[in-house]
Amino acid sequence: MLRASLVLRSSSKKPMSSIPAPPFASSRTGFLQTPFQLGNQYDDDPITSAFVKRVPCTYLFFFHSAYFLQYCPEAAYSDVSKDLRRLSDVSLTEYVAYANDAEANPPRLEQFDAFGHRIDRLVTPEGWRKLVRTYY
Repeated sequence: MLRASLVLRSSSKKPMSSIPAPPFASSRTGFLQTPFQLGNQYDDDPITSAFVKRVPCTYLFFFHSAYFLQYCPEAAYSDVSKDLRRLSDVSLTEYVAYANDAEANPPRLEQFDAFGHRIDRLVTPEGWRKLVRTYY
């Protein structure tokens, strides 16, 4: 009967104990990645402004009650881009704070009150309620 033996070979002749260990990393030392900084999405994305210039105004001004189907004139483009820039700024400040609050405190169901009576109440954080009001 043939017996196969597994032989591990190393490309270097050094024993494993002589190879230095990688530097110790912790939350304060080692590789520290800088936090992601989100800028104004309208200003940072050239495709968005190009799209706004080329899209028919019916889609852009539906809420402004301008129902003409032509491409954005310069005056309308400046108004729309100002509104989109402001929306992007608000999204970066207020809406991110609301979303962080909603993510940290998920809604929960309160089934009973302190006296044991059934109440079935949905308790939602303030950020969650503000996000719902914003979208609906």
